[in-house]
Amino acid sequence: MIDLSLLEPMFSVLRPDAAIFRHTGNVKERIGSASNTSCPRNVHVCRDGIYLALSGSIQGGN
Repeated sequence: MIDLSLLEPMFSVLRPDAAIFRHTGNVKERIGSASNTSCPRNVHVCRDGIYLALSGSIQGGN
């Protein structure tokens, strides 16, 4: 039997957005595949029309 909370993974996916909403009431604007918490992260169209997806984020913490 695996006993797993479904709330903790949800907060992991939401990152700080859930806490920001709780404290400020502000809803984050949609930014597509980009990210406000890691950089670079987005999908870009190259000059030849091919898409390039970048995600250069790392795990934080000590």
